[in-house]
Amino acid sequence: IYSSRTWNDLNCNSNSKSVVEVNLCPIASATESTTQDISVLMCGSGQSYTLNSGGQFGSGGFTYSWTSVPAGFTSTQQNPTVNPTGQTDYNVVVRDRYSCISNTATTKIKVLSASIDSSLKVCVGDPSASVTLTGRGNGPLPYTIQYTVDGAVNTVTTGLSSYTVAVPVNTTTLGTYTYSIISVTDGEGTLCSVTDSFGIVEVRPLPTATITGNAALCLNNP
Repeated sequence: IYSSRTWNDLNCNSNSKSVVEVNLCPIASATESTTQDISVLMCGSGQSYTLNSGGQFGSGGFTYSWTSVPAGFTSTQQNPTVNPTGQTDYNVVVRDRYSCISNTATTKIKVLSASIDSSLKVCVGDPSASVTLTGRGNGPLPYTIQYTVDGAVNTVTTGLSSYTVAVPVNTTTLGTYTYSIISVTDGEGTLCSVTDSFGIVEVRPLPTATITGNAALCLNNP
């Protein structure tokens, strides 16, 4: 309520009468320019992402309150930085200076990752030799990992969101082979390219044992 001949924050003059100001509550947005919820894909774990938010309408003096699902993250910054390791929804509400509360705006972050274990050396003919692919995601299952062995493309599928997959190594031929991951795709077709994950497998010959020299021993000689 404003007394006569005063101006409110919207630059409205009450002239000679008292007036009641009715403000719209703010509308929260997940970016600076849209009121739509947004989805973000992050390829690879351990990365950071800066959330964005904004407020429209209301009476200014906005404050921001962020929470997450699953729980564990809170912030009062307008644009905080997060480091999700799996699927996370980041929700923000906005309050104006009259404590009028907005809707909830959401940023949904999906994470897909795939990596290969370090290089290894194996003997020719070793039936148990394998290269391990690891990763995680939060999209629909299954996940399909595409990889190459010296340029030849192969695929493997897993039904686990946090996975460790053993890829058999062909040890019939001596040599050095490069295993590289190309991409990982979830069950709805979301694809993340992988460019920096590879392992070197060296298939070595079996060792040769030899006995040299002669010796004469007495029976039961300790």
